[in-house]
Amino acid sequence: SEIAALQWQSVDLTSASLTVCRAYVYGREKPTTKTGKNRIVPFRDKLTPVLKAWWETNGKPESGWVFPNQDDNPVNMNILSDRIIGPNCEKNKLKWEGCAFYALRRGCGTLLVHDGWSCEEVAKFLGNSPDVVYKYYFVDKENKLATSARERSRAKVMGGGK
Repeated sequence: SEIAALQWQSVDLTSASLTVCRAYVYGREKPTTKTGKNRIVPFRDKLTPVLKAWWETNGKPESGWVFPNQDDNPVNMNILSDRIIGPNCEKNKLKWEGCAFYALRRGCGTLLVHDGWSCEEVAKFLGNSPDVVYKYYFVDKENKLATSARERSRAKVMGGGK
């Protein structure tokens, strides 16, 4: 919902950061995030050229939705997943789960930890508390109980767990 509501005036390609300040859920813009707090989120250097190319492709806009649909409203992420990403994955023999956007978010958090980001930096990026981030991303990788619990939690999110 936060990505769907992203507007160009909230993207800073120079400092590689986004200001997350609203959400777009079920066809309605929500003027704040679920926490009611704006957050400035740094993004990985690898995203800068992709966002810059998208910005240029769209005529270098100063405002408006970053990911608009054909009616100039924010793209419906479910439709994007079901109609575009899923079929392209199938065509290329890749597995795509319906809730994969959440899995991508979790994967991103994991990559940030592996890249040496602090617990506070990852928490700010994901919009979680440091306690939640520590629990799910900074657990002892050798602790079999913690690893098993994390895998069961992810299996539930992906629809395969009990």
